[in-house]
Amino acid sequence: MNVERTLVISDIHGCYQEFIELLEKVDYRAVKDRLILLGDYVSRGPESKEVVDLVKHLVQEQGAIALQGNHDHRFVRVIENQASEKEIITFFENGGSETLQSYGKATKSNGLDHLKEVRDVIMGELSSHMDFLKNLPCYYEDNDYIYVHAGLNPLVSQLSE
Repeated sequence: MNVERTLVISDIHGCYQEFIELLEKVDYRAVKDRLILLGDYVSRGPESKEVVDLVKHLVQEQGAIALQGNHDHRFVRVIENQASEKEIITFFENGGSETLQSYGKATKSNGLDHLKEVRDVIMGELSSHMDFLKNLPCYYEDNDYIYVHAGLNPLVSQLSE
């Protein structure tokens, strides 16, 4: 592919319509553009599920590069029942209810109360979302740059997954 532009987008946070509008505004063309998405596809906005569907499509069908953000990581940990109590609280303080609502299985007031039910549904019907999000890399490197979601520690000389 002859890349004409590299487009880098971060922190979509469940804002599906705005993400679509941004791709249209910059006239994104998969055959000419390298699209690098820096994570945080879920939380806060009303359409996290739709964003994850689109990001999966862009990666699997159009060759986009997607990295894992901290909200994506926390979402997977909460749904896979790997999160500490503090992580669960942080998830809900930072848009967790909105994320669960977008998956059609919770309301803003009952997200925590119905977490087990939501986990069962997502891990059943939508386990591909969890597999996709948890297997995203933490960085991408090309000849000129290292792309990450939230920064690099300059004291670490070797990147690892």
